[in-house]
Amino acid sequence: MNRFLTLALVSTVVLSGASHAFGQEKNPSEAEISKLLPGKWVSEVNTPKVTGKVESAFVADGTYTVKGKLKMGDKEIPIDEAGTWTVTENRVVLTPKNPPEGSPKTKELAIREISDTSFKMKDKQTQVEATWTRVKE
Repeated sequence: MNRFLTLALVSTVVLSGASHAFGQEKNPSEAEISKLLPGKWVSEVNTPKVTGKVESAFVADGTYTVKGKLKMGDKEIPIDEAGTWTVTENRVVLTPKNPPEGSPKTKELAIREISDTSFKMKDKQTQVEATWTRVKE
């Protein structure tokens, strides 16, 4: 049971990054998200229970990777996930290739705002919100 809780927390944090409060932004369109999401992004995680840095890459061919290291207390957890992504309405749906046991088969992220430099999202399952910043290549 403890392993399941750890995997669930790690999965949530990987997708959520640092928490932020959001106002009543206008949700971006499916076309806008599909155009702006491809690229490399980073989010700093700094919550009372988890800290670290997570990087993601969304490729125009519909694949993605998420990598990083999180620290929970004195335990360091490596993150290395890959899969496919699609956009439906204002949501990005992630389908990991090999999700950890007990994890959902897909993850839905509601995109609140997106630009050339950042995007704000909310994990539909956990309700955790985060901001990601584009990595300049």
